[in-house]
Amino acid sequence: MAQVIFSERAYVALMTETLGKINTETGGIFLGHFENDTWYIIETIDPGPKSVFYPAYFEYDQAYINHLINKINLLYKNPLRLIGLWHRHPGSMDYFSSTDDDTHAKFAVINPYGVISALVNIDPEFRITFYSISLTGSKTRGRLTSSKKIKENYQVGDKHIPPDLLSYNSADILEKRINTASQKRTEPDNKNKLFNSIIKKAAEANHDVIDVKDPAPTPVSEEDIDKILIALEEDFGFFEKQDINCNMAKTKDGALLLYAGDKNNGVEFFMNKEKVYAVHKNKKFQYSPGMFSKASKPKR
Repeated sequence: MAQVIFSERAYVALMTETLGKINTETGGIFLGHFENDTWYIIETIDPGPKSVFYPAYFEYDQAYINHLINKINLLYKNPLRLIGLWHRHPGSMDYFSSTDDDTHAKFAVINPYGVISALVNIDPEFRITFYSISLTGSKTRGRLTSSKKIKENYQVGDKHIPPDLLSYNSADILEKRINTASQKRTEPDNKNKLFNSIIKKAAEANHDVIDVKDPAPTPVSEEDIDKILIALEEDFGFFEKQDINCNMAKTKDGALLLYAGDKNNGVEFFMNKEKVYAVHKNKKFQYSPGMFSKASKPKR
């Protein structure tokens, strides 16, 4: 039976965010691990300075969340995954709205085992209700999710979490990474070449790659940008570990561009029927989370 375990730090972070926005809805993101039917919440990150807070409505600052996830991951020996989210509901409303279901669809696609979602209520005392969220299929309007209440609810305490999941990187390890990164920064051309070679490998490994001599402009909406950024989360972390400093920008035609050093050699992203596509050097292919990371691994 599924269960949820908070680290002491993560639980306190959720409570302080709730206290700080006591008169409005608020929320946050869970980072951690899923092992042996147990969700280990190691970190809870706040929703960000550009979030939208109202008494009956709340919206995350997605760009801030992506930034903070990558920063926090550097602290841990075992990189954390985005395993879920939480938000406060007014009064005793401990079930999801249609807006919540749309948000769940964006997050549930990240992990094959889905995610968890928690509702915080103060009616009149503080309480949390946990649900496991999984994808069930798709329609033209978007993906569908199913939610299942976790009856055991949750526990709090570092003593309930395997020590290796809480272990930080040592100062020696980080010092070595800093020194290595400093040396690599003197070779920006090599990093740019490495970035492009990784993208090229991913395109070549895709069976549905299409040659396009003159790609048509592919503008993306703000909603599409959020979905693309979520899909790219794993590869953002991968590039950072390779000391490849990636940047995002919009092209003059409105497409979303990912590049490392040279905008002229970047990869453009757009969406079509809820699928993410990429164009790199006139090669168009469907993108999936972690695609670039997987393409760089040596074949066995």
